[in-house]
Amino acid sequence: MQIAENTVRKRNEGEEYGGGELHFVAADEGARRFLSGCGAGKILIVTDSDSYKTLARTALSPKALSLVYDGDALALFSMPDGVGSVLAAGGEDVLRAARYFAGVRRVPCALFPSSGTLFGAFEEQGEVTLCSERRVVPLAAAQTYFDLKGNYSLSEAYAQLYLTALARIEADALAQFGLYGGARCEKIIPDTGYPDQGDLIAQNAALRREERGGAPTGEGRILARLHAADGNKRPVYRAFTELIALYYAFFKCGKPRKYFICDYAARAKAAGTPYSAAVVPTPQEYALRALALEKMRSQKLFELKELLQCWQQGPFYLKQAASLLDLSRMKYLPERGGGLSAVIRDFGLLG
Repeated sequence: MQIAENTVRKRNEGEEYGGGELHFVAADEGARRFLSGCGAGKILIVTDSDSYKTLARTALSPKALSLVYDGDALALFSMPDGVGSVLAAGGEDVLRAARYFAGVRRVPCALFPSSGTLFGAFEEQGEVTLCSERRVVPLAAAQTYFDLKGNYSLSEAYAQLYLTALARIEADALAQFGLYGGARCEKIIPDTGYPDQGDLIAQNAALRREERGGAPTGEGRILARLHAADGNKRPVYRAFTELIALYYAFFKCGKPRKYFICDYAARAKAAGTPYSAAVVPTPQEYALRALALEKMRSQKLFELKELLQCWQQGPFYLKQAASLLDLSRMKYLPERGGGLSAVIRDFGLLG
């Protein structure tokens, strides 16, 4: 994937990202390097149930305390006193919990992500479950070690680049609808060749760093998390393929339904979200958005078609019949904090 000039740098052995560094090194070697620079104290190793083998050798140290993360950061704070460093291997929830713990305890932290998307590694703050309650908390900077010989899914990291490209198209559309005032970023131009794994991971790291600075993440990130919570093994891939199909159909054929108001209360109930959170446009806003749609339709359709064609020519494209998919998550995405899908809903075009 090619990114607009000055957006993504090629990889080096150690790249600084968001207060920490990204190192391409085997997990055992990464842990050894990290711990050689840490002081005395116990080593807390936090993993999820799929990544416990990543730091298995380090866990044999007599100073090590091992914890399989159960989804609540409270377990980390129940560890014995004297923890001098924390190492975390697994998905984004594990990485965020470890960085939160490291920040509170003021100890160094090392991360070994199980996903090439690198979510959880570079954000300044993020959602962590503490005492069964989801909270947005500050996250400490950490050193990130990525083993290029590990068993990672390249397709998800590759799909995330496309999902980020789609998020930027979405953000620009929302700005024209008068609904987005955040950072504007250059369009991402995809490359259809088979990606080099190191460059693919470095590009994801650079994009996560831009998002830390305010670049749009898009509603695709929300949809991917919903699919992940459902147990989908390729949530990013699925989120991208569903959303680009929705956006393409909207800009190609979508016409606001006159004199139609969707049942916001019923939709909120079906989605399990509070009706009070629904934002209903006024008639004046509705009319202005209808005009904005016609002004941007051809340009957005061109951008989406370009992105879709690149995706279909790429190495991970699989043709899948939409009729075989459960689209309920996408149908109620607006109630989950969606972006462009909320405009589509307001026009009466989302079921």
